Amino acid sequence: MKKNKVSKFNLIFFAVILLVTIILLINFSRKNGFHMDEIYSYGLSNSYYEPFPWKFNEWIPGEYYQNYVSTSQNDRFNFGSVFYNQSRDVHPPFYYLILHTVSSLFPNIFSKWIGLSVNLIIHLVTFYFIFLIIKKITNNKWISLSGAIFWILSKGAIDSLNFIRMYPLLTLIQTILLYLILLYHNENSKSKFIMLSLFITYCLGALTHYYFYLYAFILTLVICLILLFEKRFKRMFVYAITALMGVCSAMLIFPSVFNHVTQSNRGQEVLEGFENNIFQDGNPYFNFVRVDLFKNLPTSFYIITISILFVLLIINYWNMRKNKSIDLKKYSIIHKIKILGIILLPTLLFIYIVQQVSHYETPRYIFAVYPMIIISVFFCGYHLLKFIFNCQVSTIIVGILTITFSAYGLINQSSDYYFTNKTYLSENIEDINNSNVLVLMDKYWKITNYVLDLRDFNEVFPVEIGNDLDKNLPDKNILKDINNLYILYPKNDDVEEKQLIDTLLLKYDFLNLEKVAESQTFILYKTE
Repeated sequence: MKKNKVSKFNLIFFAVILLVTIILLINFSRKNGFHMDEIYSYGLSNSYYEPFPWKFNEWIPGEYYQNYVSTSQNDRFNFGSVFYNQSRDVHPPFYYLILHTVSSLFPNIFSKWIGLSVNLIIHLVTFYFIFLIIKKITNNKWISLSGAIFWILSKGAIDSLNFIRMYPLLTLIQTILLYLILLYHNENSKSKFIMLSLFITYCLGALTHYYFYLYAFILTLVICLILLFEKRFKRMFVYAITALMGVCSAMLIFPSVFNHVTQSNRGQEVLEGFENNIFQDGNPYFNFVRVDLFKNLPTSFYIITISILFVLLIINYWNMRKNKSIDLKKYSIIHKIKILGIILLPTLLFIYIVQQVSHYETPRYIFAVYPMIIISVFFCGYHLLKFIFNCQVSTIIVGILTITFSAYGLINQSSDYYFTNKTYLSENIEDINNSNVLVLMDKYWKITNYVLDLRDFNEVFPVEIGNDLDKNLPDKNILKDINNLYILYPKNDDVEEKQLIDTLLLKYDFLNLEKVAESQTFILYKTE
């Protein structure tokens, strides 16, 4: 009988995985554009020993930009190039190695599906580890499945999924680390296998994102203090050494970490943020949590819900005392506090510190601890409900709430990374493959935003005009096919459109400039 029940749950579990996968694949179809950082993900992974597409003041074949975001037939599985590119960037290489591996299976092809497929697989594995963690701390597989569903269908998880960066991988690694720590804290766990797994996890985490160092340090400190409190000194010492060895191994594999932290612009931004914002309010990031995980419902909803649960808890507690049926030892309060401390304390400290040190206020920096918040909520919520109701009723309540919240979020919330209004120049130019374009950038690094547009042109001449348009424009004799030339002008505050047109007409003797396309960020002209 028990075997049939397990088989039934497994069937439901895999059906949920299939349904979630279908929902996410449908979700992917809505993504139409890319954040500039996503272009960097492809470029740093696939461009052959050229981390940035920053050639200027010369005619460049459009193929140069295609080669930036895709692997060529001759450069497939060239991991040395990935390490080189990342040494010039500000991030460790692990995610880029994975993306390059998948891209190498499809040479000369750029597609959102390459990055999204990587993220999808990572998310499904994270889903499974969230399930394992909640199952371990609640001993209830249905609650565990509900928690995993709640996370993977939340706005935060879907945003992370649609954003082709290293954050899903960081989320997975930090979730695995938490799971291994909970196993290690168990007296009966197999230490050798767990120690090896911890070593690998610390190493890969340190090779994924530098915010891993922060979360891992806090989590390591918490578990070591708990082991110290429990007088398990040998276990504490072995754990600390294993964690240190994992991080040091990552530094040996990728020595550029030292330059990134001390000399890169991102490292300096973190240090300046820490100096300037150490006492800054953390509310913006905690508000991200409310919007991304809990559907941005009004505060009154949470106050009323918590108040009702609190009243029910008090009534039930007094009834149990009156009937002398309460046994606090049964509920293992101290053990539950330790578990909650391991999960929630590092998470809250991480969010607060990220608020202080991050140069930009964006939820992407805390995507990786969203599972820990969900795990904490389901852990506390289930045990609280179980104190009021029986196990079966508590499970049903949690299941209904999960389905309701998830459905509400899918219907009413949209990802920040769909970019549904994005238009590409190839949609406005029929003969783009035979056309040349002059690109007038106010800042050289912004050209990365236009890589997917420029790859379709025959030849491209990028110029950084700064705030001195006339001085920085190329000479007339350099331009090709001057009476049949496209001019791409990304809008900026230093050069107004009228000034641009007057200067171009005067310098190059154009008869006219026809406006072919315009968006919020650029104007495309054609010469006559």
